[in-house]
Amino acid sequence: MIDLNAITKYWIDFYSSVNMNNLARSIDGKMKLKFSKKRSSLINRALEQGLSRVMLFPPIREQKKWLGHLKIVVELLLKPDRGQEISGVWFSPGTVEKYFPEGISFLNRPNGPYLSFINDDPGVPKETYNRKLEDIAISFNEVGQTGQTLFEYFVFWIYYFNELKKVEMPYLDTVHINCLLDSDLPDKKILVVKGDKNGKCLRIFAWPKTYNEYNAQGARPTVIIPLD
Repeated sequence: MIDLNAITKYWIDFYSSVNMNNLARSIDGKMKLKFSKKRSSLINRALEQGLSRVMLFPPIREQKKWLGHLKIVVELLLKPDRGQEISGVWFSPGTVEKYFPEGISFLNRPNGPYLSFINDDPGVPKETYNRKLEDIAISFNEVGQTGQTLFEYFVFWIYYFNELKKVEMPYLDTVHINCLLDSDLPDKKILVVKGDKNGKCLRIFAWPKTYNEYNAQGARPTVIIPLD
């Protein structure tokens, strides 16, 4: 079983390290530190599925306040080339750019703090390649998984860059597109992200849920455990 006290301390320190002290305080002391048998079973199942990296997220109301700040933090870690047309954190004009940050949704999440169990590989699982987004979502749901939100992806990106990056693959999702199944726009298009292998740009755009015409797409699964 996981050590929730150690996880809590790590993530409070993490949020504080990126100038999100108020967000860290929204987590501290506001969680149940004991799991029911049902939640313990869900945790064991996530670990058995290979989702061994545990992340702690604050209440959704706090995430909504800090989404714009996280974008800035990611941009500071990128190495944008101001001489190229697309650089830094790039939102597709007319869709994501139009709705960010207020129009970005947080689907299938509890209102209070929660854990996210995830695989920390730099790319999406092969079994999700080149499938309709709605089919991937069904497959995830059948085994108790769901997709990432944009807030979770930004945090994971920062965490990966600072803690897990490898010399040969320091950035996430540089080969296959990662479809963020649990963040959509008011027009119900799903957010998708693609990283640049040189770290100059993180592209974020939107697709219909039925889209499957791009042969380098997939999605990263997560298991969500409420803590309130």
